[in-house]
Amino acid sequence: GAYEIALAIVKALIGEVKKASSKTSVSQATTILNAGTLSDFVRNLQTEINVQGFGNLKVDSIPGPKTLAACPTLRQGAKGNITKLVQKELVRRGYEGITVNGVFDANFANVVKRFQGYNGLEQDAIIGEKSWSNLLGLD
Repeated sequence: GAYEIALAIVKALIGEVKKASSKTSVSQATTILNAGTLSDFVRNLQTEINVQGFGNLKVDSIPGPKTLAACPTLRQGAKGNITKLVQKELVRRGYEGITVNGVFDANFANVVKRFQGYNGLEQDAIIGEKSWSNLLGLD
């Protein structure tokens, strides 16, 4: 099925074009497959926004103005699943030095500043509308 096809593609990408015989190669490929996508991030964010009462969104993995409007402002001191989702998304995008724990501490504030600087945003370590817009892939 689709999973086997995706697994074969990942194996080819990581240089394992021979038949997978060890659990390590399959595990490595599965880890890459489960790294997630922007759609996964948006779907999980929409779900969590609804759970926490910030919005009543259709959970469709499609970012748009309603999703953007429902995103809460995050800053140092924030804790919870929405912060954790942002941490996971920044890890997925290749930002290093992040502990995915749902805690917006000083370390994560520095990572947010790097993300903002890289994307031409004000480096204020606050995830507001412009940072959310970028995270959602809207700009």
